[in-house]
Amino acid sequence: MNKGLTDLLNLRKAAESGDSNSQFNLGYLYEVGRGLPQDDAEAAKWYRKAANNGFVPTQWNLGAAYLQKRGVPQNSVDAYMWFSLASPQISDQTKPILDGIKKVMTPDQIAEAERGAAEWKPLHVPYQSDAASGE
Repeated sequence: MNKGLTDLLNLRKAAESGDSNSQFNLGYLYEVGRGLPQDDAEAAKWYRKAANNGFVPTQWNLGAAYLQKRGVPQNSVDAYMWFSLASPQISDQTKPILDGIKKVMTPDQIAEAERGAAEWKPLHVPYQSDAASGE
């Protein structure tokens, strides 16, 4: 078996076992079509798994998918919610996006998105290396 295929199989196995970073990477490979057929729906599926675990880069990517109708139906409420969840870590980049989305949302939609973000809880704590966690 060639190294690229072995690496891809190992990545998929780690993603399927719940590793958020692997889920993000697998989603990205599907999004750009690198080593796998380009498939926005499959990318969104893997981004959602990692985003639901609190992995910020995939929360950003999932928000973008909902905003741009990439693999999921266009949905301003979901886009706003996922960008809001990513915002505390990357606020300089998300504020203009959130402001732009708000312009096309009704007050009820904004309230729904903000409520969803406030009530959201990760399914699992994402993996952190010892260095990242301060141990």
